[in-house]
Amino acid sequence: IILNSINLGDGLDGLVGGTSIIFIIGDIIIASYLENPLALKFSAILLATLLAFFLFNIFPAHCFMGDSGSLLLGFHWLSVPLILYSHTQTTITDIIIITLIPTYFYVDTIRVIMFRLMHKKSIVLPDKNHMHHIIFKKTNSVKTTTLSIYIYASLYVTICIYTLVSKSSKIAIILFIILI
Repeated sequence: IILNSINLGDGLDGLVGGTSIIFIIGDIIIASYLENPLALKFSAILLATLLAFFLFNIFPAHCFMGDSGSLLLGFHWLSVPLILYSHTQTTITDIIIITLIPTYFYVDTIRVIMFRLMHKKSIVLPDKNHMHHIIFKKTNSVKTTTLSIYIYASLYVTICIYTLVSKSSKIAIILFIILI
């Protein structure tokens, strides 16, 4: 689910690119806090690449990410926790927190799969039940939709960083539940 959730959420110009920039900034802050130069460099290189790409991917897009780009981002969010775990003094709780940075995509994917199962529809066929489709129906604006999701994603990143730094998982669990 983690690897493909970014791919499944790639439905509007600038959506995955913009949220990924936010998530990677979170990765960089965490890698700096944990003093892990390998994860820091890995994330910084991807951030620089995404920033250049994002200029051409915002609405109206002239360049598209496609499956390869979104799967690469999914791979990134599977790799960074492993790099941090293998090269720093982190706990399993820290790794779980870091893995939760792109929670927006996980929650959206799980929500859509559950919706499809409850309505006896195939989970592999596309539909218009992703969060970005729902917000777009209400706003009729790609910019407003993506901005709303950027804010939501920023809140998740902030919670993850706060939880990691403060070691206060009780508050984080409450905030995560509220945001879901």
